[in-house]
Parts: sequence; C-alpha cells; structure tokens
Amino acid sequence: MSNRVRAIAIEAVTHFDVCCSGQHVEIGYLDHGGKPGRLYLSHASLGSLLLGLAAALQETAARGSAELELACAPFLLDWRLTQG
Repeated sequence: MSNRVRAIAIEAVTHFDVCCSGQHVEIGYLDHGGKPGRLYLSHASLGSLLLGLAAALQETAARGSAELELACAPFLLDWRLTQG
C-alpha cells in the first residue's frame, strides 16, 4: 500500500446510506470532474467526521464566509446513529 495521500475534490454529495448492521455508512459524491465515488466510514469514523465538520463550519464562519449557514452546526454536535 502506498503512503501517498489521495486528495479527493468533492463537488457534490449525492447520497448517504447506512448498512444493515448500522456499523458503517456510505457517502456518495461527485468529484470535480463529475465522476461518482463512494466513501465508506465506520460508525466511529463518522462521529469524528461530524465533529470535525462542525468545527470547520464554525471556523469558516469566523473567517467571514457570508454564504455559510450555521443552522446545522448545533445538530452536528449532538448527533446519534440508531438502528431502526
């Protein structure tokens, strides 16, 4: 396996899907060239991602992004994934 980091420029998120066991989440996306891709995250990794995204939203707003809506940040800080 290569130690090289693979950068993915995501243009749009297309879907989210939770596996049957509830242990993994699939996030579909389109890259900057319109090519579809998928990210597979464990439950624990999803939690880390959501906390990191909430922090990134707050930092972006603090730096003066006029287009950013922070309505979802409190939701991201108190999320739960449950099996229905």
